[in-house]
Amino acid sequence: SGVVRVDPSISLPAPKTLQVLIRGISSGDRGLYSGYGAVPALSLAEGDSARFGFALPSYRASELNSYRSRIRPQGGSGEWSKWSNEVRRDFTNLPAGNLLFEVEARDAAGAPGGLASVPITVIAPWYRRTSTLVAFWVVGLGLIVLAGQWRIRALRARSAELERLVAMKTEALQLAAATDPLTGLWNRHRFGEWVREEVPAITHNARRVRASDPVDVIVCAIDLDHFKHINDQHGHAAGDMVLKAVAQRLQEIKRKDDLIFRFGGEEFIYLGMNRLRDEGGKLASCIVEALRETTVELESGVLIDPTASVGWSVYPFYRERVDLFSMDFVLGVADRALYLAKESGRNRAFGYVPDLAVDEIDRTHADWRTQVFDRHPDFLKQVE
Repeated sequence: SGVVRVDPSISLPAPKTLQVLIRGISSGDRGLYSGYGAVPALSLAEGDSARFGFALPSYRASELNSYRSRIRPQGGSGEWSKWSNEVRRDFTNLPAGNLLFEVEARDAAGAPGGLASVPITVIAPWYRRTSTLVAFWVVGLGLIVLAGQWRIRALRARSAELERLVAMKTEALQLAAATDPLTGLWNRHRFGEWVREEVPAITHNARRVRASDPVDVIVCAIDLDHFKHINDQHGHAAGDMVLKAVAQRLQEIKRKDDLIFRFGGEEFIYLGMNRLRDEGGKLASCIVEALRETTVELESGVLIDPTASVGWSVYPFYRERVDLFSMDFVLGVADRALYLAKESGRNRAFGYVPDLAVDEIDRTHADWRTQVFDRHPDFLKQVE
């Protein structure tokens, strides 16, 4: 029994607003927060678990308080759990990123109990971090670039090697096409190439130098004496041995710049380069003498002493008019001299040089070069 008095003039204080509190945080066996002091920002590894404890400081029917919670990306959204009176929440296999744990509460009467949050940084393993992935991409791209560069270098090296092989093969084919297979000397085809490639420069140079300068080419036509008799009596193998011996002897007496060609059969052309035209007779006689002293021993033991006849002339035919007569013309003059050597008993040399001044030649006809010998019997001077 008692009496209760209510004084309406006295105002009661407003009920205190409740605030849900974080009471503990753990990850596996590690305690991360015990409920005292400021709640720390968490740093966990990707795949870790986390347990959050929370409570609403209401001591009146606290068992009827209810909570809901969630973990969401910072700046993003997430799904809340259902309202329940459970005061802890477990999260497993946390994803990497910047997350936020949030919990809301309400008391037994349904009054809101505020919101509490904990920022969480979940760190990915090193091989899945952005910096590592960027590094992987950079390294990968670098390796791709290096591999591409290596491949390009390999292809270029292969291309260069193929070009080198092609060049070598081409050079070998060109050499084979230009070389006499028996003697190793240049052949008639190569002589034609040499005339086309080199004679224009020789002609041009002859216009610019003095008459006493050694720029002439002594053209010697060589023909082995009685070569058919050697083949008929001793066989073609013996003839081949003689041809090779003659080629070797000519190589032995040549100057560095001189050129030797086998024209076919027993015929050779010897070009004495950068000579004075007065040296023609001496060079031709040297060739005759060198071959006269050559002895070839056959497999049967038979000795053959080959001899040769030589006809020679000089290019340019006229130094004061180098354009008047071609190399083919000079070669024809050398052949005339060779014929004279054959008719005079063989085993000797004769040469022809011009015996008329340029202005004494009748050049009124279009074909005057082919008629020069007929119109001018004294056109050539014989030189021994």
